[in-house]
Amino acid sequence: TNNNFASASGFSNLPLLRELDFSNNRITGFGGSQCSGLTSLQELLLTGNRLNQFPVLCDDVQNSLAIVLLDSNPIIKLAYSSSINMDYLKEFSCRHCLINEIGQMFFDAMPGLSTLNLENNQLSTLPFNIPANLTSLNLSQNSFTDMSSGYLNGLPILDLFLSQNRFNTTPQDIFALNLLGQLDLS
Repeated sequence: TNNNFASASGFSNLPLLRELDFSNNRITGFGGSQCSGLTSLQELLLTGNRLNQFPVLCDDVQNSLAIVLLDSNPIIKLAYSSSINMDYLKEFSCRHCLINEIGQMFFDAMPGLSTLNLENNQLSTLPFNIPANLTSLNLSQNSFTDMSSGYLNGLPILDLFLSQNRFNTTPQDIFALNLLGQLDLS
């Protein structure tokens, strides 16, 4: 954290590494051979770098990762890639980026996701394939004006954060969330 790394590599001899924190550096890409051999990696922290897309990670990492934090990167779009397959991912955060679009199939690669934080982006819509296990969703400080299209139908959301958007009326989708325990509409 807080070094001046422009790239990350040379970790293939660390198969027991559980957390890799490269926050607040100058990294523009991560994946492929850079993460080969990291078969125990559970947390990947790449906050505050220069990534402009979701990293294309090798199978070694995809099969173990539970947490990915990409906050404060210049990511504009979260696009689906057939090379992304993160069945074990539980928490994904991409706060304080520039995201204005999420590809329709992006979340298909993350079926076990339970916590999603997309606070402080430029989103006004979501794809309909939000992971079925999602219990915490933060969409605060975006550009939503309406949320009555069924995005959240059937989800077991306990915590929902929608503060500082552009709603004129209460988002209708929240009334279908019968497990909701925390709601922020400030």
